[in-house]
Amino acid sequence: MLLVKHLGKIFAAGWCVQDVIRALEQDSEGIVYQTRGAGGMRSILAWLHIRVNAWKHDDGTLPPSPTHIRRKQAEAERERLIAQQKQILEEMNRPKVVPVRGLSQVRLMREYLKVKRFKGAVEAARLYPEQAQLVEGS
Repeated sequence: MLLVKHLGKIFAAGWCVQDVIRALEQDSEGIVYQTRGAGGMRSILAWLHIRVNAWKHDDGTLPPSPTHIRRKQAEAERERLIAQQKQILEEMNRPKVVPVRGLSQVRLMREYLKVKRFKGAVEAARLYPEQAQLVEGS
């Protein structure tokens, strides 16, 4: 009954079974306890108490659940990647400005774009290589 009461306090602090198992196997720094050659613990409750206390803060409270922390970190990373992907898509969809020099260049660019629209990019690039290079280079 004492074991259930002690575990109840741990679960009430937001920890799950996986967190308790982690606390039994390793310390709060992630270092695995060496149990080779150990004869065993006489009291399961004492063993649980010792291992979980190693995780507690100075004021006796448990830190946030390691599982909860990992989930929050994964969620933050996922949100960062989604924002990065959104930024990349916006950049890709942003209209590109082609630099033109003078009125004659504007006319040539219009002709190039008309040919490209009606006859295709290959034909337009063959007839207007400079304009095609300006469009491709931007």
